[in-house]
Amino acid sequence: MKNLFLTLFLVMLATSGFAQNKIIPLWEGDPPNYRETGEVTIWDTSDIVRVRLVQQPDIAVFLPSKKNATGEAVVICPGGGYHILAYDWEGIDIARWLNSRGIAAFVLKYRLPGSKSNIVPHKSPLMDAQRALRMVRLQC
Repeated sequence: MKNLFLTLFLVMLATSGFAQNKIIPLWEGDPPNYRETGEVTIWDTSDIVRVRLVQQPDIAVFLPSKKNATGEAVVICPGGGYHILAYDWEGIDIARWLNSRGIAAFVLKYRLPGSKSNIVPHKSPLMDAQRALRMVRLQC
């Protein structure tokens, strides 16, 4: 039954203009546990894509082809030792691999505890991950 709902959610995403690699903001307005500090998100693309000081978390949607879709989905939280996000190497590349196996993937760009914009630093990554899971699950 859950697979049926997930499949319907994915079909709705695909038919409602959500193209593959669509970026969806995680929070409306400022995220919880956030204060304005003037920091900006830093993207380093020198070899792999590294993201630091995430200010506005989001999820990138990667949908498999309709003929290959299994109805399963995964939220991917790229690693980087809570210092950076290895966004392509541990996020986008994994999402594309999962897509090739018929699995929908959602790559989470989450806030890291090292940013001064966090009120309580250790809470922000967990809050973002919980929100991403809730957003994906509510549609199933």
